[in-house]
Amino acid sequence: MQTPTRAAVHGGDRMSEDSHPTTVDAQAGQHLVAQYAVSHALAQSGDLSDSAPRILQAIGEGLGWDYAALWIVDEREDILRCIDTWHRRAAASPRFDSLSRRNTFGPGVGLPGRVWSSRQPAWIADVGKDINFPRMMTAASEGLRAASAFPILLGGKVLGVFEFLSHDVREPDRAIINTMASLGAQIGQFLERKRVEQAVRESEARKSAILASALDAIISMDSQGRVIEFNPAAEKTFGYTREEALGREMAELIIPPSLREHHRRGLARYLATGEGPAIGKRLELTGMRSDGSELPVELAITRVPWEGPPLFTGYVRDITERKRTEEALSASEVRFRTVIEQSPLSIQIFAPDGRTLRVNRAWEELWGVTLDRLPGYNVLQDPQLLEKGIMPYIEQGFAGQPAEIPPVHYVPEETVSNVTDVTYRWVRAFIYPVKDESGSVQEVVLVHEDVTEQIRAQEDLRRSEASLAAAQEIAHLGSWEWDLATDEVRWSDETYRIYGYCPGEFTATADTFWKLVHPQDVEYVRQSLHGALYEGKPYDLEHRVLRPDGETRIVHRQGETVLDGEGKPVRMRGIVHDITERKKAEEELRQSEGRYRSLVLASSQIVWTTDVDGKVVTDQPGWRTFTGQSVEQTQGWGWVNAVHPEDRWQAARGWVQAARRKRVYDTEYRLRRHDGVYRHFAVRAVPVLAADSDIREWIGTCTDITERKQAEAEREVALSEAQHALQLRNRFLAMASHELKTPVTLLKGYAQVLSKQAQRKADADLVRPLRVISRQVERINDLVDNLLNVSRIESGRIEFVIVPFNLNAAVEEVVGEMRDSLANFSFRLDQPAQNVWVRGDRTRLQQVVTNLLTNAVKYSHERKEVDVVLRQEGDRAQVYVTDYGIGIPDEQQGQVFDLYFRATNAPASNYAGLGLGLYISKAIIERHQGTIGVRSKEGEGSTFYFCLPILDADPQEQEPEGRRGPGGLRREV
Repeated sequence: MQTPTRAAVHGGDRMSEDSHPTTVDAQAGQHLVAQYAVSHALAQSGDLSDSAPRILQAIGEGLGWDYAALWIVDEREDILRCIDTWHRRAAASPRFDSLSRRNTFGPGVGLPGRVWSSRQPAWIADVGKDINFPRMMTAASEGLRAASAFPILLGGKVLGVFEFLSHDVREPDRAIINTMASLGAQIGQFLERKRVEQAVRESEARKSAILASALDAIISMDSQGRVIEFNPAAEKTFGYTREEALGREMAELIIPPSLREHHRRGLARYLATGEGPAIGKRLELTGMRSDGSELPVELAITRVPWEGPPLFTGYVRDITERKRTEEALSASEVRFRTVIEQSPLSIQIFAPDGRTLRVNRAWEELWGVTLDRLPGYNVLQDPQLLEKGIMPYIEQGFAGQPAEIPPVHYVPEETVSNVTDVTYRWVRAFIYPVKDESGSVQEVVLVHEDVTEQIRAQEDLRRSEASLAAAQEIAHLGSWEWDLATDEVRWSDETYRIYGYCPGEFTATADTFWKLVHPQDVEYVRQSLHGALYEGKPYDLEHRVLRPDGETRIVHRQGETVLDGEGKPVRMRGIVHDITERKKAEEELRQSEGRYRSLVLASSQIVWTTDVDGKVVTDQPGWRTFTGQSVEQTQGWGWVNAVHPEDRWQAARGWVQAARRKRVYDTEYRLRRHDGVYRHFAVRAVPVLAADSDIREWIGTCTDITERKQAEAEREVALSEAQHALQLRNRFLAMASHELKTPVTLLKGYAQVLSKQAQRKADADLVRPLRVISRQVERINDLVDNLLNVSRIESGRIEFVIVPFNLNAAVEEVVGEMRDSLANFSFRLDQPAQNVWVRGDRTRLQQVVTNLLTNAVKYSHERKEVDVVLRQEGDRAQVYVTDYGIGIPDEQQGQVFDLYFRATNAPASNYAGLGLGLYISKAIIERHQGTIGVRSKEGEGSTFYFCLPILDADPQEQEPEGRRGPGGLRREV
C-alpha cells in the first residue's frame, strides 16, 4: 500500500505524530479492532449495500469519529452519490445528514470529490477554514469541525469514498490515514471479488442454457483428450449419456478407429508447439456413434481462453441430411449437364445483356472455336444478324418470348475474324428465355441446328437442349434468451446476423422479434409460442422473417420454457437456424428433376438410364416407344433382346470395359424397331459417379444414324472409284510430264542460243519472235510443273525446305519481279517498318505470292492496279493481294480454291489457265499451318489473303527443324 504524503492532507495542516493522548500501542489496538470489525461486516454481507452500515459504524467508533457517510461513483453521470450514513446517538447532525444525502459531487468538488480525483486519503483539521467544503455552513451550525475521507480502490480505479467528521478540531493523524487507506483497498477487493463471483454465476447459467438448448453437439476436453463436457445434443448425436462420456478419452468415444491416431498426434503437436491444423477452422469429418456406426459431421474447435492447462471445446453438427440433399442435387445436376453435353444440338446460353455465358461441345464443333477465343462478343450487337434480318427474332427472345429462327447463311469471319476455320454455316435456331418466378428473364438459351448438309442434300440433324441449376450455401445457427418478467431479450451475434443486423446494433426486445416475423406467419408463430408457454407443447417451428433490407429468409426456431417454483413460465431460451439455402436447394432439386424429365420426354433421341451393372430398373419411355417393348420386357437385361443378335457381343464387351475403367461407353449397334426393321444407332453413355468415385448409374442416348451409314457406304464406293481414277491420272501426268520435259528443255535451250545470236547481230526482227517462243516455253514448263505439283499434293509427296526467313524481303522480291516484267501495271506495296520473320519454304511461299499476283493481273480488267499489303497482327503474319477487276460471284467464292475451278464470269475463251494455281497455293499455305481465303464482290474486284504463324524469338538463334536435306538445309515432308 502507498503511504500518503503530506500533499495528500488538505487544508495546509501539518501532520502530527500522535493525535490522541493514548499510547501508540493502545491506538494500534483500536485500529486493529476497526479493521477486524470491517472484515467481519464484509464476510457477513452479500454486497456493499448490506455491509455499509456496519462498516461505517465500525470505522467511526474504532477511530473516534462522530459522523460517517459512504459515497458511490455513478459512472453514467460522472458524480458521487451518498448511499448511506452513520452518527453517534449522542452527536446527531440531522440537517447535515439530510444535506449530504441530497447532494452529489463531481471530480475535485468537496472533500469526497477531491479524494475521488486524487485517489488518496485526505484530512481537514477544521472544515470551517476550507473553502472547498460546500457543506461548511451546515457543518458549522451543527458543530462538525474535523473531517477525513479515503477512497475505495481497485487497481487504481475509485469505486467510492468513505467520509468521516468529528465535533472536535483534529490534526492529521498518519496512523489513522494509513489505516483508512488499507481499509479502502480491502473493501475494493471485496467488491471486485463479489462482482467476479456474480459474473461467474451468470456465465455458468448462460453456458448451461446454451449447452442444453443448442442443436449442435458441444463437447469439451482437457489437455489429455478426456471429455469434461457433453451436452444433450451430443448425447442425441452420438448415443452416449453425459455420465457415460465424462472422463473418457474423446478419441475412443466419437472418432472412428482409423482416425484416432491422427487425432492424438494432432493434440500432442498442439500441446508441444501451439499449432494445430483443426484449431479455429470449420472442418468436415467422419464421426462414430456408440453403436459403431459412422456419420458425417461438421466440426469447429476452439481453445478455451484461460491461463491453466489447455482446454478445448468442439462444436459438432450432424450434416447427414445436408449431405444427402447435396448429393441428390449433385446427381440431378450431373444428369442434367450430361444430357446437355451429349446433345447433338449446339447450345449457347446468354446473360440478359447479350453476353455468352456457356456453350456445349456441339457448339464448339459447329463453329470451330472455343468460347475463350471470343472475348467481348455480344449477340445483340452482331451486325451480320441485323443485316440478315435475324435480330428481331433474337430481340424477341431477350424480351421474354420464345421464337423459332428460320435457316440463315452465317459467315463467322464477317463477325469475328481470325478465330475459326469455318467459312460459313447454314443454321436454323430456336431461342428460349429462362425466367424467374417474377417473370424476369434470367438467361436466354439459343439452340442452333446445322442444316448445311440438309440445305445441300436435304438431310435433317436435330439435337436437344436444357438449362443450368443453382447451388446452395451452408446454414447458420444463433441462440437467444427471453426474460418474460422484464421483456429483455438476449441474442447471440449470429442471431443478429440471421435477422439482418450487425451484432449488438441495438438492444433486442420481444417487440423487435415480432416486427421481424413475416406478417403472414405472425399468427402461426404466436400460436406456437402460446402452446409452448402455457400448454407444455414443444417450441419447434419453421417460419419466415422479413429483414430490414426487405429480404425474406426462412428460419427454424426451437426452444424450451423455464418455469418457477409455482410452475409459471419465467424465461424462454433456444436457438434459431437460418434454413433459407436448404429450402432453396430442395426447391431447386425438384425443379431440376422436372426439367430433366421434361428434356428426356421432349428429346428426339432415345434417352435411357441403367444401374451400375447396366440393368434397367426404371421405365424408359423413349426406348419403349421405338422398340415396342413393354416396361416388363425392358427390365434388367431384357432391353438387350432389341439389339441385333450379331451386335450383342460387341455391345456387351464394350460395356464391361467402360464400366471397369469408369469411362464413357461409345459404340454403334443395330436396334430393332417396333415394326421389326433394324436401324443403325450411335450409342453413348456416361457413368455418373457417387461421392466415393464408384459408378452410381449410367445415362445414355441412342441416335439414329441409319441414313448416315447408307451415305457412308455410298461414299466408300465413290471414293474407291475416285482413288482408282486418280491413280490412273497421276500415272498419266508423270509419264506425260516426263515426255514433255525433254522437248521443252531442248526448245528452251535452242531458243536461248538463237536469241543470243540475234542479239549479237542486232537482228530486231528475229529477237522479238524468239522472246515470244521463250515465254511460251516457260509457260509450258510452268504448266507441266503445276500438273506435277497437283499430283504430288494429292499423293502426299510434295517436299518443303523449312528455314527461318524475312517475309518482308521475300514479298518485296516477288513484287519487284512483277514490276520488271509488267511495266504497264501499277504494283503498290505496303508493309511494316520492322521485319516479319516466319519459318517455312521461302520458294514455295513466294510461289503463292506469284500465283496471287498473276491472278490479280489476269482478272484486272480495265484498271491496271494491284495493292499488296503485309501486316503483323498478334502472332500471325497476313498478306493481302487486292485487284480491281471482274470479281467473283458470291455463290462461287467457296469454290475458288477447288481443283480446275473457273468462275462463270471468267470464260476460258477470254482468260487462260487450268485452275491449278489457287489449289496449289492453298495446299502450300495449309502445310505451313496457315490459312488462305478470299473476299470479293462481282464487278468491283477481289482480295486474296493468307496468314502464317510468326517467329517469337530472334531468327538468328533458331535452329531449322526437320531432317537435314541437300545443302545442309532440313527438309520437312
